[in-house]
Amino acid sequence: MNLPRVRTALLLAAACWVAQGCNSSASPQEIASGQRLYLTNGCAACHGPSGRGDGPVAATLAMPPRNFLDPASFRFGYTQESIAWVIATGTATAGGAMPAYPFLSQKDRRLVAAYILSLGSGDSCSSPPGKSP
Repeated sequence: MNLPRVRTALLLAAACWVAQGCNSSASPQEIASGQRLYLTNGCAACHGPSGRGDGPVAATLAMPPRNFLDPASFRFGYTQESIAWVIATGTATAGGAMPAYPFLSQKDRRLVAAYILSLGSGDSCSSPPGKSP
């Protein structure tokens, strides 16, 4: 085994992980606000109360809702900005079922996105994308 190559590969993987947005700078208060917005704006109807994609409406959809606990399943990126963009625009134009939420302010969309990121690993950076907490 070539240890320098393995070490380089691990460093590159870690850099990619950080670049994907795992290190949210959201405070616990912002994440709590995002959770309140998530619950009061109907996100849980499809994504479930804990973000697993198992809400009461999920079974009726042709394309299952995203499981937020699996960062590898995000089609449009795993950053606060990309998630907030999807919340604003929805996924209908890309063949998905998620409606757009343009009535939420940019700040509120970012709070919901911070909450969603926090679901992926308990705190959005404790384990790499695709790894269970």
